Amino acid sequence: MTTTLISPEAPATVNNTTITDKTAAAVPFHRINTVSENHRWWKPIALVALSVGIYAAMVALLTYGTYLLSLDALRPGSMHASPQGLAYNLLVWGCAIPAVLLARRILRFNPGQAISTTGRFRTRLFLVSLGLGTLLYASIFLTELLIDLVQGYQLELNIVSNLGWFMLVCIAFLPLQCAGEEFAFRSLIPQALGSWIKNPVIPFFVTTALFAIGHGYPSLATVVLFIQAAAFAYIVWRTNGIEWSIGLHLANNLIAFTTGYLGLSDGDFSEGDITWIGFAIHVGTSIFFALVIPAIHKRIESTQTQTLAVEN
Repeated sequence: MTTTLISPEAPATVNNTTITDKTAAAVPFHRINTVSENHRWWKPIALVALSVGIYAAMVALLTYGTYLLSLDALRPGSMHASPQGLAYNLLVWGCAIPAVLLARRILRFNPGQAISTTGRFRTRLFLVSLGLGTLLYASIFLTELLIDLVQGYQLELNIVSNLGWFMLVCIAFLPLQCAGEEFAFRSLIPQALGSWIKNPVIPFFVTTALFAIGHGYPSLATVVLFIQAAAFAYIVWRTNGIEWSIGLHLANNLIAFTTGYLGLSDGDFSEGDITWIGFAIHVGTSIFFALVIPAIHKRIESTQTQTLAVEN
């Protein structure tokens, strides 16, 4: 597979076919910016810069408001120290959603195409993804816990104080955090690079590496996260949207945060790296998602198409 750079003067094409608005839904997700009649070679740079600028302004306002309220949320390491700290840190990433959408609107790109090539949020896909992800990630946790118990691990609940508030904050703001990261890493950056590069490998590889390294986990956990992010990126490319990855991301974080607040797991690896058994389980799950979800997606789309045909 070769990598092709798009000349600024050349019309955008996919498989030697000029892209028009009528074919937008069939265009690969990372290439969707080329569909717009307002597309210019420099606009991806402007889109990223404007998104970052709007995001920085929103985070500054959020931080200043938090400071005025005299909350403990701004202290280092406050994310899991208090419900206020958790809410602040989740909302920081949530700011990426309006930042990307507003930047696209200003530059006259379709904001909805930051979500999917259809230009809309496909709710059914998100809900199926959330349900499937919750089932699988909960199964992973129970499997790892069972292995630990067999190996002689003494189960002790170490429930965080204010558990109810922590869980309420998770329910309210964790979807924003997960969606914000998906908008930034699986939408904004790949679509910017995809405006010039047809091959999806490079745009998604770059953003996958940034996502994994940016978390600052220990070495083996970083590899696990890279493989998981690569699987999510593959799913985004195959399904032409970020709904599936948002659902899986949310399911993973919900399980990690909940078990962490119950004292049953070390979700941020602050106590050490992931075990080799955990490595194998998580990598296997990511590969499973990459293989199975595109097939489920195709089945759902086929069912919806048949339903529309019958109704018409």
